[in-house]
Amino acid sequence: MNQKQAENEMKYRLIKILLDGMEVKGLINGSEKEAIRKKLVNKLKPLVGQLE
Repeated sequence: MNQKQAENEMKYRLIKILLDGMEVKGLINGSEKEAIRKKLVNKLKPLVGQLE
């Protein structure tokens, strides 16, 4: 894993944690969270995140 891939993986993980918090608070629902997560995977292409 190179520097850019590691940064993208970290960004993906942090945003995913934020999305989970937003869902718990009722700001977004599960389908919205999943749609955003899929967009993140397409944009950031996280190595491990793509396996989820």
